[in-house]
Amino acid sequence: MSTFGERIAELRKSKNMTQETLSRKLNVTAQAVSKWERDESMPDVSLIPCLAEILDVTTDTLFGIEKKSVVEYRGTNEKSFEKTVLKINMKSGGDNIKLNIPLPLLKTMNATEGITNLLNNGTHIPPFGFDTLIQMIECGADGKLIDINDDDGSSIVIEVV
Repeated sequence: MSTFGERIAELRKSKNMTQETLSRKLNVTAQAVSKWERDESMPDVSLIPCLAEILDVTTDTLFGIEKKSVVEYRGTNEKSFEKTVLKINMKSGGDNIKLNIPLPLLKTMNATEGITNLLNNGTHIPPFGFDTLIQMIECGADGKLIDINDDDGSSIVIEVV
C-alpha cells in the first residue's frame, strides 16, 4: 500500500507535472510539495479538494480509500450510492426536524451515533441501527424505509431519495 506522499508523487508524474508546476497551481512552495511527497508533512486540509481536482482524482483516491461500488448492486438506471440522500423528518413535542444527509457523508464521518442521539432525544421512539440502514441501502433498498408514529404525536420518517 502506498503512502499519501507516494500517491501524490505518482499522480503528479502521471500528469507529466513537476513539483514546481503543482506548487504554483496550489499557491504553495515547491518545497512544500516535496515534503508532502516524502511524507514529512501533509497539505493543509483546505488544499485537498484542489489537489484532487488538479490531479484528476477523488479525495478518496488521494487518501488511498477503496470503497465498494454500490452501483454494481443497483440497476444501471438507478442512482448511485454517491448521489443517494437519506431524508429524515422528525416531529416531537411541537418541534419539526428535517435532515437531508448525503449517504457518503453519513458513512464517512461515522456520524450515525450523533444522529441517533439527536433523533431519539426527547422522543418515545426506539433507537435505530443506522449501520443496518446503510447496509440495506448499499444492497439497493430505496424509498420509505421507516415510518414510525407514537401515541403522543411524535413521528420519524426515514426515506432514501
